[in-house]
Amino acid sequence: MRKGGRPEIVFCPGDAIGRLKWYEWTGESWIGHDLLDENIVHGHSLRIEDINADGNLDIFCAEMHTPGAKENCKARIFYGDGQGNFTI
Repeated sequence: MRKGGRPEIVFCPGDAIGRLKWYEWTGESWIGHDLLDENIVHGHSLRIEDINADGNLDIFCAEMHTPGAKENCKARIFYGDGQGNFTI
């Protein structure tokens, strides 16, 4: 998420399997970015805030425990740098 820019969109599937995506506005169109190289399985928790108090927005996403995911469900924090880059 770019600091000082237009509001952006982050979403993941809640009752399905799919990508966690961040969309940024380029001034002409929305560009989608996959935040992971793998799918999210029933991502029932999604929050955007400055988790590490560095002044940049971060993304928290957690998968719901489901019969298909079992012990493989994960919670992740994507730390933003204010320039559109994230580290897990």
